[in-house]
Amino acid sequence: MTKKQPVDLAKIDLAADGEKGAEFELVHPITNEPLDIYITVLSKESNTFKRLIREKINRNIREASILKPSSGRNANITTVEKQRADSIENMVACTINWRNVVHDGKELVFSETAATMLYTVYDWIFEQVDRAIGDLSLFTKS
Repeated sequence: MTKKQPVDLAKIDLAADGEKGAEFELVHPITNEPLDIYITVLSKESNTFKRLIREKINRNIREASILKPSSGRNANITTVEKQRADSIENMVACTINWRNVVHDGKELVFSETAATMLYTVYDWIFEQVDRAIGDLSLFTKS
């Protein structure tokens, strides 16, 4: 029996792979049929995503330390709406391009504003983008 060689962990670079981005195709939310609409995203393991999360956590810590003593309020209390807005902001930061996106009869040119609108208005697109960002198999080499 041949002994299997262990994998060199240094060759598994999720941050680098995640930073390259991956394109995925949206599917219809009910039929699961491919829509010929493609969105390119960075992964949750990318340095871009990790930096954004660290910045938000640091901002929340600073706000909590500033607000608590002076107002007596707990600055860490958040709302569902704030959490959703933060999630959309994260997804927009990880969205680097798209193609074949048509909205209201017109091609929707990729921009942060357009991505924010799509992810805010269409929960099913929000869910698919969120899953794609977290699906590390999209970003790694076979």
